Amino acid sequence: MTEWISPNKQVFQQIVEASPNAMILVNPEGKIEYVNAELEKLFGYTNDELIGKDIELLVPPSLAIDYFRLTDMFLNLSQTKVFGTDRNLLGLRKDGTEFSVKINLTPLVTTGGELVLATIKDISNRKKFEQQRLLFSSIVNSSNDAILSKTLGGIITSWNRGASKIFGYNADEIIGLWL
Repeated sequence: MTEWISPNKQVFQQIVEASPNAMILVNPEGKIEYVNAELEKLFGYTNDELIGKDIELLVPPSLAIDYFRLTDMFLNLSQTKVFGTDRNLLGLRKDGTEFSVKINLTPLVTTGGELVLATIKDISNRKKFEQQRLLFSSIVNSSNDAILSKTLGGIITSWNRGASKIFGYNADEIIGLWL
């Protein structure tokens, strides 16, 4: 274990514990140095079960190599980097369930060396909503029925292919007009 903060350890812990996000501090060898209570809740582990363990404990085995590549790449950067917005990153809970995450990695230079502070957000609900939205959109767009939406003021905001076939106007010709 690295001595990562000396006189300001309590201040650091208070800041991290006050965060509504799961946070974890990892050393360059991939060992967990510190976790906050939110991370314990999110992953289902206790502090004692995590400190000193490999970060791979929280990563699905099928994705471990990708995570280590990201971490190695990140250690060569000097600024905060966000992962999981353009790719599907997954966390692994103690009970074996996987869930979608967004991860912010921030480098910390300490007297004991470089560490990475990861802030982890569960974005499973957002991913589920995106999938439902895509499904709904594909249903609407493949329908032969005219489906459109408009504002309360009567301005057309969407127009599907069925509406184009029935009324003879393409979406780009009609969206934004008053109905």
